[in-house]
Amino acid sequence: MGAPLATVAALNVVLYTVRGQMEALLRSEPGAPLTVNQQVVAGAGAGVAVAILATPTELVKCRLQVQRGVSSTWKHF
Repeated sequence: MGAPLATVAALNVVLYTVRGQMEALLRSEPGAPLTVNQQVVAGAGAGVAVAILATPTELVKCRLQVQRGVSSTWKHF
């Protein structure tokens, strides 16, 4: 349970950091509100950054789970 929580925490840090940086880049002047389109671009950029980091780690996790096999999980049911 600890490893997934750590992964989610790390990905949330990346998500909010990248979104904040994107918002700062998109603002016309400091403190100005963002338009809806700018918010969409900032959110999409943050989502892409998280996807780039999360996809390889999820692939490794899934492959490790498949190597272990599923039979041990079904013994308890």
